[in-house]
Amino acid sequence: MSSPIVETREPTTEDIKRARYFHLGKRLQAWLYSLKEEASNLPQTIKSLPLFATARSMQNVLDASEARRVCWMLVMINCGVYLAWKIRRLQPAMSKGFTHNPLSGKSYTLLTSMFSHSSFWHLLLNSMALLSFSATAAQHLIREQRKSPSGMQEATVSYHLWAFFICTGLFANLFSHIAQARIIYPRLLARIASPSTPAKGLFRHMVNENTQIRGSLGASGAIYGSVVLTALAFPEAEVSLFFPPGLTLPIQWGVGGLVLLDITGILRGWRYFDHWAHLGGAIFGMLYYNYGPLVWEKTREAMKVTVDKARVERQAKYIQKLEAEYEKVISQADRKKPREV
Repeated sequence: MSSPIVETREPTTEDIKRARYFHLGKRLQAWLYSLKEEASNLPQTIKSLPLFATARSMQNVLDASEARRVCWMLVMINCGVYLAWKIRRLQPAMSKGFTHNPLSGKSYTLLTSMFSHSSFWHLLLNSMALLSFSATAAQHLIREQRKSPSGMQEATVSYHLWAFFICTGLFANLFSHIAQARIIYPRLLARIASPSTPAKGLFRHMVNENTQIRGSLGASGAIYGSVVLTALAFPEAEVSLFFPPGLTLPIQWGVGGLVLLDITGILRGWRYFDHWAHLGGAIFGMLYYNYGPLVWEKTREAMKVTVDKARVERQAKYIQKLEAEYEKVISQADRKKPREV
């Protein structure tokens, strides 16, 4: 009599995501039970509402997509930096470390300024756009990964979305930096040297008496990349306007209008927004739509040979240990529940 043959296969992307989902669910459940245990001595009227709100929040985290969770993390980072701006004692340090000025000689502010907002409305609008478009852009990244010819599985899109957001912001800020240092600054010096000579040509309004090389901050450049990527990946989508409310238009029309507005702002020398950074983010979004998923896949293939199998095994054992601890907390909480008669 022949013995049955058990066929094994490598886990697919969906299998890995499902395992991550159940792991997160157990972790949140264990945290909630631990919180209930710590609050057990409090009066019911005091602890009921906070526990209910915590449970609902954890359920929302569990139900949200991984891309949505990344967007929430980005918004929380932005809010933390914004609160630091509101501490008067920290404002000099924030101006130096979280605002990028092309003439400062600092390069790290290309990154830090991306998460910096000193105005509440700037933070609010960028957060709304980030939650709307970056999560949608991640759906395109997931779709492209599934069509990858290499067949490599991907446990989560969060790393790809983080890399895309940071690279877009860096490219946008660097694009603005080069424009300020190589175009605006030389023209400003020329105007100071010969104020009586009128500027000529297409860029004659780019430098005027109000022109300054000012520091810039904000996630707008990175968000522009997500907006353009979304418009190219989902051309049939529509966007709603703030004013007039209720009016929608095709996303490509809206994005085209924004890019045209930024080009006009550059040519006219408007200084309220960093139009160069917006344009740089739009360019990177277009480039990433065409070449980004392939570059990401090639990078993953190159990194695969550097994976330390012993380290992976240690991480797997650590996760198993956490799972056992979560199960212990959950089982103890279940045993303490009063039985119904």
